[in-house]
Amino acid sequence: MPGKAKFCNCIRLTLEQDELEPILKYTMLNDLIYIGMSGSLPMELAFGDLQKKLDAVEVDDRANWLKPDDLDAAKSRQIAQACLDNVSELTAKAIQNTAKHCRQDLLDPHAASGLVGLAWAPILGMGL
Repeated sequence: MPGKAKFCNCIRLTLEQDELEPILKYTMLNDLIYIGMSGSLPMELAFGDLQKKLDAVEVDDRANWLKPDDLDAAKSRQIAQACLDNVSELTAKAIQNTAKHCRQDLLDPHAASGLVGLAWAPILGMGL
């Protein structure tokens, strides 16, 4: 699976984990996107709006989310969950834009083989 497809799959898998602590999920998503955008203009264009949304909320990612009665964690948990609930559509759009860019690369005779397109099928929810 090509790098961009692996990256998008990591994001998709992170968001699908409904049982995952919201603070941890928010932090993982934010870090994945930051790393994925580093040094890649196409990824920056696809995920830039999502990164801005994530950065706009004030989640204390250092709050002790393992301690149930921690007030800072409770506040951050609510903020993180609200943010995660609001970014799913933007995330899907970013993944589709990335896949579209990779498909355009296939039209370039110097790009990789058509197998790149197959790697995107499960990420985009397409059956083969």
